[in-house]
Amino acid sequence: MTLLDPFNEPGPVFVHPVVGLPDSGAWQNVRGQFGLPTRFAFANPGLSSSEEYHISLLTSFAVTSEGENEDASKDESIFAASGQALGQAMSLAPFSDFCRLREVANLAGSNEITADRVFASGSMLAPTSNGARKERAAPYLVTDGQGNYLWLINQLHHEAFPFIVGQAIAETTGLPAVLAKPTKAYVWSGLQAFAMAYDNTSVNLRLPFAKGQLIDITVYDVRSQPISEQKGIPYSGSVQAELNKHSLMVVEPAR
Repeated sequence: MTLLDPFNEPGPVFVHPVVGLPDSGAWQNVRGQFGLPTRFAFANPGLSSSEEYHISLLTSFAVTSEGENEDASKDESIFAASGQALGQAMSLAPFSDFCRLREVANLAGSNEITADRVFASGSMLAPTSNGARKERAAPYLVTDGQGNYLWLINQLHHEAFPFIVGQAIAETTGLPAVLAKPTKAYVWSGLQAFAMAYDNTSVNLRLPFAKGQLIDITVYDVRSQPISEQKGIPYSGSVQAELNKHSLMVVEPAR
């Protein structure tokens, strides 16, 4: 709770529970700070008959009625492949090439959290009593209005996660968000910035250069060979580029 005190930590602070959001103990204080009810109404019929224990929880991995893991072949993402968040189209379901998805979320209804507390929302695929899945709108990230944020989910596609975090940081600090739009790239910002694309993508980065400052932009291919070099060009307020999968863009002050 100390981190959530604006006098001790001016923010932004992100609280990210690993397995759902508990509804007991000190977590009730956290729920109160973020304007959440003491318990969400949704009870997941796909997890257990014990609504008392599994209320509101969604997971991407199949479990028995005792909460034990079932066959991994039954795993299914709780997110659609893509959707809208913060007015932008983006990928939602995380990569699952090397391991089980392990997505966990608390499904809260639109009437359980006031709109001014919901920073970002999107779709979730919730099980129904007949074994089907229904797409529902759900909060992803909520705020207490004091620069603190609470995730109600523990996995999201890399395109969505840093974009949402960046927008929240921008809201708290008053500075432009580094990512002007979602991108399928790992981004490190600063006076020497890079974007490493894990898929074909476009990037639009707002970096901490003065407008008109001369910068160099170099793009390398998957074999680390430079394929594009721009030397000593004036910074216009953002850097935009189209990147191929596994290419790397480096932006730095002109040398």
